[in-house]
Amino acid sequence: MTRAPTDRARLSPLGEEILDAVADALVSVDADGTVLTINLAAEGILGVSRRSFVGCRLSDAFADDRLAALHHRAMSSGNTIHEAGVELPTRLGPPRRVNIVASPLIEDATTRTIGTVLTIQSAEGFAIHDDDERRRERLAQVGILASGLAHEIKNPLGGIKGAAQLLQREVRDLPSLAKHTEVIIKEANRVNDLIGQLLDFAKPKLTNIQGVNLNRLLNEILLLQAETPEGRRVALETEFDPSIPEVLGDTKTLTSAFLNLVRNALEASPFDGRLVVRTRVVTDYVLVGEAGTRRKVIRVDIEDDGPGIAREDLEKIFTPFYTTKHDGTGLGLAISHQIILDHHGRIELVPRRPRGTRAEVFLPSAPSESGANGKKKGRKA
Repeated sequence: MTRAPTDRARLSPLGEEILDAVADALVSVDADGTVLTINLAAEGILGVSRRSFVGCRLSDAFADDRLAALHHRAMSSGNTIHEAGVELPTRLGPPRRVNIVASPLIEDATTRTIGTVLTIQSAEGFAIHDDDERRRERLAQVGILASGLAHEIKNPLGGIKGAAQLLQREVRDLPSLAKHTEVIIKEANRVNDLIGQLLDFAKPKLTNIQGVNLNRLLNEILLLQAETPEGRRVALETEFDPSIPEVLGDTKTLTSAFLNLVRNALEASPFDGRLVVRTRVVTDYVLVGEAGTRRKVIRVDIEDDGPGIAREDLEKIFTPFYTTKHDGTGLGLAISHQIILDHHGRIELVPRRPRGTRAEVFLPSAPSESGANGKKKGRKA
């Protein structure tokens, strides 16, 4: 139950800022079912704008009458009503799975119910957070094993390669034998590269944490990839929001994470295909950074029009050594996933219709006190 002051004047600018700082969607409705206020999170979750929503009847704003029904139940009973796991239609995009609380708004002077406050939480976010925690624990265990194996293999591998190089000098006049030593050296180098990936996966090194401009980082990756054989056969497009804030992270490892994702998308794209990279700020996600701070969320989409990923592969796609490529190691996406988790972010692969895949990366922005001029001071992790 929520108490309301008798003065029902419009919210002050500070009051609006306080509402917008709340991570959950908040909608206040008067006794007649007219929307009085909504906050920034509600705009994102419901897919509506404040201008078009405030002043409308709740029952007219949505084809689905679930919110209006909860409002009326709270009004008539005077009790707080809880609904969990509701599939709520939105103005934009597919339905959202949410938890809704409808609280009666009580006027202090008369103790009568003058409206309700609807609190809407994304149930998807909690499920994803739990999944991320389980993945993090599982990946940590695999990382310990991978690190131990890598170190055990690295030393004898160096001996094998050294012996093969000595043998190569001895048999340089015997082409048939020299050919075999070349194969040994080539395969030793390949295993050495795999060990490097194993060590990267086991412990990504976040050595220089600072403000990172994602638009600039992604643009540099795309410029380099445009000159590769895969990049030359695909149309590379960008839709960057120039106003996105920086993220707090390690430039080297973030570059590695996004490079893996871009390469995957390029390799999946057909000849004359199209790869699109987008950046924007989203309001319907909440990510928690260091020390539990809530931040604005930056979303990066990497979208291809390749054959897509089978639904049965999606749950395993970030598992180390799992790959659908005939020549893949199954570590690229696992490393990207680990790096994004280490930056307090999330990553999802979403099938597109009629074909293709979209990698969705969500990262918390840098704390606002770091300054907005791009001259953030780096620090050692």
